[in-house]
Amino acid sequence: MVVDFTSVFLELQAMGIYDFILPFLLVFAILFAVLEKLQIFGNDKKNVNLIIALISGLILISRPEITYLINNFIPKVSMFIIVVLMFLVIAGMFGAKAGDWSGYALFVAFIISILAIIWALYPGSAFIFPEWFRPDAQEKAWIILIVTIVIVISYIGRSKTSNDSWIEKFANSLKGK
Repeated sequence: MVVDFTSVFLELQAMGIYDFILPFLLVFAILFAVLEKLQIFGNDKKNVNLIIALISGLILISRPEITYLINNFIPKVSMFIIVVLMFLVIAGMFGAKAGDWSGYALFVAFIISILAIIWALYPGSAFIFPEWFRPDAQEKAWIILIVTIVIVISYIGRSKTSNDSWIEKFANSLKGK
């Protein structure tokens, strides 16, 4: 017997698994775990935490716009996590270590994560930033001017006591040294 996985997933979609069951289970599991960990209602109050997580999950699936948002958000965030993990694997192949993520590198990673969350919340699947985030020609010129001024000032103001090349200095600044 040949199993066609495409038809299996289409049948699950037609049954409402993706629109109701999976968002419910996701919200229920996360909320129940958070309530159990934080112990807001005290120790050994698993029944209260269960009821609150169950009701919250059921209320969530009654709002189709929220389940639509979850169904669009989770795959995009998953894709971002995969890209970050692949970046870390490649960086590890070139000798980067876990302790090297401080200083400017941590700040840049934080900014990229914020941009990825904005992208994930934006409707549609293409990698297009919202209209307010796309600079026009004049804004691009200002960005290039500011970056050029920063590079020139940092080049002029560098200390001449060190024998490190500018690449080594840049790498050290990314490492927070």
